[in-house]
Amino acid sequence: MNELAKCIGLRIRNHRMHLKLSQEKLAELSGCHPTISVNLSEEKRMQH
Repeated sequence: MNELAKCIGLRIRNHRMHLKLSQEKLAELSGCHPTISVNLSEEKRMQH
């Protein structure tokens, strides 16, 4: 995974934790599937 993707994932995770949101709640608020939210905040590579 490239450095930009890692940086974005880390920032999403830190902001989510600062707001005390679960990964599921973040997904709900952002309108995306929970798997996407988890993959982003856990810095996992998305498969296309």
